[in-house]
Amino acid sequence: MRSPSDTPDLLGAADISAPTQAKTAIELAVVSRDGELRILDTDLAARLGFERPRKIRELIAPHRRALSQLGELATADVVVGKGQRATAYYLNKRQAIFLTAKSETVEATAITLEIIERFDAYEHGAIRAPAPLPARRGVTAREAASTFRAYRGIAKLVGLDENQAALSAARATKLDTGIDPLAQMGITHLLAPQQELLLTPSDIGVRLGGKSAIAVNQLLAERGFQVGRRDGKGQPYWEPTAAGEPHATLLDTGKRHGNGTPIRQLKWGAGIIDLLTEGTVQ
Repeated sequence: MRSPSDTPDLLGAADISAPTQAKTAIELAVVSRDGELRILDTDLAARLGFERPRKIRELIAPHRRALSQLGELATADVVVGKGQRATAYYLNKRQAIFLTAKSETVEATAITLEIIERFDAYEHGAIRAPAPLPARRGVTAREAASTFRAYRGIAKLVGLDENQAALSAARATKLDTGIDPLAQMGITHLLAPQQELLLTPSDIGVRLGGKSAIAVNQLLAERGFQVGRRDGKGQPYWEPTAAGEPHATLLDTGKRHGNGTPIRQLKWGAGIIDLLTEGTVQ
């Protein structure tokens, strides 16, 4: 006789729709899901004596509304038979009791008491609380990849670069499906598309022998790499020219001016220093 942990095997048992006398050797396994103690529907069905435990889902279907009124009806994707997908249900105490009554098995009353005793034992600490289950079960690589692509598309829509979009999408996919597609492939770091160190005008000034940021900005303008502008609020800012764009990166600082406009910072690749010093007498 199989234990509750062998539920996937039980799903493939002979298709006898009517429940038989409960098999008392089967013990109800209480699990923790979504912060609440629950019983897997097929575990309850096996305890009730269903020869084919997944038939309990035919009992759940017409009573979904009533079950939802007894608490959130937690579900999980599972694979049954030859790769077929199905929905499993994790029942809280009241939902399990409700279904037990609706099953009309000879052992329904005894199992109702058993459900109460099992849940009370966990809730009162008489039995060690079970470890939480993942948010979802049975998620395939194809499903995780589809979720990843969707989140990556959103990330790129809001302006994230390739690496930022991939990392953000991986985190979102992990929260949604329990699978981090990058971690699954052993990818812990992504190669930055720009390997050159980015420098502020102050950083450049240090490398040019102690020039101030103001002096560096003037030098960049004189060499044709940037031009001074003013925004709609009259705030001055530097804009890279066509000659400067290959070496410049405009970053959002996350800060704002007093009038509410965002503060953005123009940084330069370290190679700009060689261009600024070309023709300079040392």
